[in-house]
Amino acid sequence: MKLKIIHICIIIACAISTLWASVSFSLELTLPEAVKLALENNPEIRLNRLELEIKQSEINKKLAEYIPALNLDSSYTYWEDDPDVSELETKNQHYQAGISQKVPLGGLLSLSVNYGRSDYSPFYTEVTNYRLGPGFSIESFPDTMGVASRDDHYTGINLFYSHHLLKDGIVGPAFAPVKESRFNRDIQKDFFIQSRINLIQRVEITFFETALRQKEIKVYQEILDINKQLLKNLKSKQRLGMIPEIDVMSAQIKVYEAKEKLFSSQASFQTSTQGLKMLLNTKEHIKVISGFKTNEPLRQLDDLIIFAMNKNKDLTQLKANLKKEKLLLAVAKNQYLPQVDLYVSINKKGQGSSIDKAKNLEETEYNAGIIFIYPLYPLDPKENYLQAKLKFRQAKVQLRQAELSITNQITTLYRQIQLVEKKIKVQTRQIKILKERMEISLKAFKERLIDLKIVYDIQDDLISGEQKYLYYLFEYQSLNSSLTALTR
Repeated sequence: MKLKIIHICIIIACAISTLWASVSFSLELTLPEAVKLALENNPEIRLNRLELEIKQSEINKKLAEYIPALNLDSSYTYWEDDPDVSELETKNQHYQAGISQKVPLGGLLSLSVNYGRSDYSPFYTEVTNYRLGPGFSIESFPDTMGVASRDDHYTGINLFYSHHLLKDGIVGPAFAPVKESRFNRDIQKDFFIQSRINLIQRVEITFFETALRQKEIKVYQEILDINKQLLKNLKSKQRLGMIPEIDVMSAQIKVYEAKEKLFSSQASFQTSTQGLKMLLNTKEHIKVISGFKTNEPLRQLDDLIIFAMNKNKDLTQLKANLKKEKLLLAVAKNQYLPQVDLYVSINKKGQGSSIDKAKNLEETEYNAGIIFIYPLYPLDPKENYLQAKLKFRQAKVQLRQAELSITNQITTLYRQIQLVEKKIKVQTRQIKILKERMEISLKAFKERLIDLKIVYDIQDDLISGEQKYLYYLFEYQSLNSSLTALTR
């Protein structure tokens, strides 16, 4: 049964070994190169960038409301009477130009100019006249009446200004739509930057995991080479009758175990590489080029917390949202105020005719007024105000909770990194001792000074030490990446 299991392990090992040997790396990446590629190719980043552009266009749309609006209008009509009735021809012309400007703090200024003209051609028309004939009879007779040409015209200039006295800035918030759009843009911008930071963190952790598997493969390959050499020596001694066959079989099993660990590590490498390829959005085979750094100096804990309170994008996003909710609360509160509109208009009009110039008229009208509007039962404004007040308080609570959470996370990560740094230093010294001990044990075994079991026990200690060291390296890089993401 044991030999059957060993035979199956050999088959699996050969299959994985063949697969591993057939892989050719077409993309070798350092960590900065991997991060750059991920930021360029990741579809989520592209979507967030597009959303940011949309938010910016909304600001431009709101700002466009304060750009002067110009309108032009003209018309021309020609009308000809039935030739059997008269020869009248009429030409009507109308021209209008206007410009309006939205004034900050609730004002609207508009100026319009109108000009119109109607031209009537001379015409003759037949009419029937009546007269008193003989014997008091009434006689009718045709006559022709001529009408001279004439033109009528009119002009108009209108200047109009209206203003919300209590709303839109004087008492309430000014430029509320523009400010709200800017807050939405800032929130989306922070979200976009944070999504980049989160992606960088995921790439870093996956990158270091892949690098860890590469180092792990190298370690298990060295262990396999040692066991193969040991097996070769034992077979030579067994042929000379110096050792029993059971020692050779034990050495053969150790070789199979080393191969199994090597191939298992290679399979884990493929899994982590696949995860990295998904983050980079690439199909090419990847090999990472990494040197684990464990001597990067940590900044002071208080400095890290202060920096995070000012720069952390999750917090800046919540701060922008709090400002937005404060603005919307002011807008909702402003709806309780009565709507008081002041308007002033100056309208200069002129009209005349070429036939009777004495009746030409020019006049100027001045109008001013106040419009007062206030609902007797302001249910909707009250509900909107209460909703806005609730959202504002929720935003304040979210910000406080986030600040406390990030402070705790930074403190925890900081302490964990300090502890892992100490573990790495201790484990580095221990591995050096374990490797020297392994070399000495191999020499001692060759000289038949120690038993084979002692050699394998020392080898197991070395494997365990190497595994711990690699785990500590990965833990350090992961913790450091998480801390950097919070303070980036």
